[in-house]
Amino acid sequence: MNRAGTAREALIVEALGDVALLQAFDTSLSSMTQQAKSKAIEHIVRRTGEAARQSIETQTRAMNEAARLAFMGQAEATFVR
Repeated sequence: MNRAGTAREALIVEALGDVALLQAFDTSLSSMTQQAKSKAIEHIVRRTGEAARQSIETQTRAMNEAARLAFMGQAEATFVR
């Protein structure tokens, strides 16, 4: 009986050690996951900002060109008359 009790206690101690190890692993994994999410969000925000700036620049150039062409067309019509 004493031997069974000792073996049982050894198994419980080992199981508790495994649980502690799993908890430490879970904490570490949670931290790494949070860091990865933060970096992914930062990347998405940065790329979205870059895409928005490029889009604004492209639209601005297109509107300037359209305005220039419209002005040139009106100017030609005025000078032709």
